[in-house]
Amino acid sequence: MPDYKEKYESLVRLASDGCIIYDPGGKILEFNEGACRHLGYTPEEFKQLALFDLFLEEDLRKRPLRFDLMKNGDTALDYRKIKRKNGEAYLIELNSLMLPDGNIMALATDVTENAKIRKELRMKEHAIASSISGMGITDLEGKIIYVNRALCDMWGALSEPDLMGRNVQEMFEGTQVFDILPGLQDKAIEYGECTGKRLNGTIFPVAYSANIVPDKNNNPAYIFGSFLDLSEQKKTRYLSDSIIDNLPVIFFMYDVPSGTIRRWNTRMEELTGYTRAEISDMKYFELVYEQDRELAARKLLETVQLGKCDAEISLVDKQGKLHPFYFTGFLVKLGDKEVVIANGIDISERKLSEEKLQRKYDQLQLIANLSDAVSKANQLDDIYKLALDGLLTTIQADRASVLQFDEEGVMQFKAAHGLSEHYRLNAAGHSPWKQDAINPIPIFVTDVSEEPSLSGLLPVIQNEGITALGFIPLVYMNHLLGKFMVYFNKAHQFTEEESQLLQTIAREVAFAIGEKRNEIALRKSEQQYRELSAHLQDIREEERSAIAREIHDELGQQLTVLKIDFSWLESRLNIADNRVLTDKFSDISNLLDRAVNTVRRMSTSLRPSMLDDLGLVATIDWYLADFGRRVNLKTEFHHEDEEYSMPDKMRTAFFRIFQESITNVIRHSDATTVLVELSRLGGHISLKITDNGKGFDMSTVSGKRTLGLLGMRERSLLIGGECRIESIPGRGTTVSVEVNPN
Repeated sequence: MPDYKEKYESLVRLASDGCIIYDPGGKILEFNEGACRHLGYTPEEFKQLALFDLFLEEDLRKRPLRFDLMKNGDTALDYRKIKRKNGEAYLIELNSLMLPDGNIMALATDVTENAKIRKELRMKEHAIASSISGMGITDLEGKIIYVNRALCDMWGALSEPDLMGRNVQEMFEGTQVFDILPGLQDKAIEYGECTGKRLNGTIFPVAYSANIVPDKNNNPAYIFGSFLDLSEQKKTRYLSDSIIDNLPVIFFMYDVPSGTIRRWNTRMEELTGYTRAEISDMKYFELVYEQDRELAARKLLETVQLGKCDAEISLVDKQGKLHPFYFTGFLVKLGDKEVVIANGIDISERKLSEEKLQRKYDQLQLIANLSDAVSKANQLDDIYKLALDGLLTTIQADRASVLQFDEEGVMQFKAAHGLSEHYRLNAAGHSPWKQDAINPIPIFVTDVSEEPSLSGLLPVIQNEGITALGFIPLVYMNHLLGKFMVYFNKAHQFTEEESQLLQTIAREVAFAIGEKRNEIALRKSEQQYRELSAHLQDIREEERSAIAREIHDELGQQLTVLKIDFSWLESRLNIADNRVLTDKFSDISNLLDRAVNTVRRMSTSLRPSMLDDLGLVATIDWYLADFGRRVNLKTEFHHEDEEYSMPDKMRTAFFRIFQESITNVIRHSDATTVLVELSRLGGHISLKITDNGKGFDMSTVSGKRTLGLLGMRERSLLIGGECRIESIPGRGTTVSVEVNPN
């Protein structure tokens, strides 16, 4: 018994569609021939690719691949645009499966209907298999790809394989059958007589009809032929009723210009529902859909002028139902009359496929637009509105709503469309899932009166005029946030397509809601942090001011009194002749001077009193000059000849940033010159500190929590400003702050 790895690897190799296995990092582990064929790569080229090389960058940017949504054994359906080796983009249906080892198997199916021709051939095979006329299908080179039982009997074959794969030339005497093939490129249908050659070598007369059937792009795809043994009917007319009636296509002939229908086949009677007698009294245009009659008239004129035409025209049956056909027609003369012979291929299936594909494309486009819109939404309310609009547009529901669990775990309406206040009040709190539910699945109710779980709410629901509804969970990071609701006024059978679409929208919106909630919580936390930081800064400044005042007023005054008393004592004592006392008194006096200066510097460092008394300009000017003298640093201060009007907190922040910058210059830069500039730029005040030191590499500190730099930036943010630090190794450092004081 092979393990799961062997089983899935075999599936990859045998799958007719493109199939790959890749790890969550996007590395391709296995792929099949179908993936190479669809994308245009050789196996050697495919081995060099990563998963993300196959997708359009724009598509991945809008809708990233969500590996986190898949669990072991779960499948996910998605529609994506991928690109071939030549750059061509096309739409695929992507079915992904999480394998037990954590890798992912993806099966990609081309939804562009590239297998249409084979499908149509199977339809025609079913229609003509039991015909009494010999019928066959060849490719454009004459290779036989289908025969019915009657054709086998006509040519003496025991079974269909005896004729399959042969060239049609082997079935006829001479080359006359190939004489008509080039003509079929210009004619819709060809009739005639030729000589058949059975497998045993005997020859016999054959009446034939042949026509080219186009592909979806109206290019010749294959040739259909119908044959009648004329061994006993040599003199019968070519267009026998047997041949015409057994054509798998609609056939009719009408006069020009009257439009009266002269000949038709039984297929036309079956499709239209009209009897032979009714059709004999009708004109061609009576069967044409009213909105297509102008086109039909133009095509008739084209046929008369050019001898041929083709067009997609719908016929209307007796019950009024439309039937789309691809018609080919050509002009012939019967005696002295001109007639148009036309045959039509039923393209109902093709139209349905095209409509389905267009619908899927529209849905995919809507999801992409919705995903892009919700990712850019600034508020949760914006996301709710976009989600409701998307729901109503996509599945054409009558109403919709978004509900979420509140802090107490109760389901509450966040947004609604088309629901009364009475309904919202009474339906709030209802949820088919608990808040801690794991992997909840959507619930769809075709008729609320038949759903026992809604019995308690049934009067409220029915009073609102709701008959059908759907619950779609909103899940973010394995947490149930809430639900989507869609409502229908009439009974509604939810399709698998609708279910997949609703779940896709729910995933996109849930992700946007979860991310936006995290963003809001983060902003709130950051705001609380800044408020706390600002409060701490205020307290710190108050404490520093108080300490500075205590040092200046108490300790400073006491040292000053002590120096005065010491000077008085020195003047009263006669110590001039005592060298020891003289030196001691001198030492004590110098010590007192230094103590007074130290106290003054400590007080100024904590908070210069002149910042409050004289302002920012005077304080920076004094502090910079004093600092330069003490550390032997050349300083320059450029400013306007006026004091800058600003709040006390802003003045303090500017000074502290200046102070920290000057300290960093002394500690780290080895600079010899510092330039400080204070200026007004428009309505903003700018402070710039530049040194000529050794500088540093900005990348080395970008990820570090350097307290000094962080402190400067934080002080700037607290006053609504921006702090920028620029440095180049060997070329110094610049710190700049810009704030609007208003």
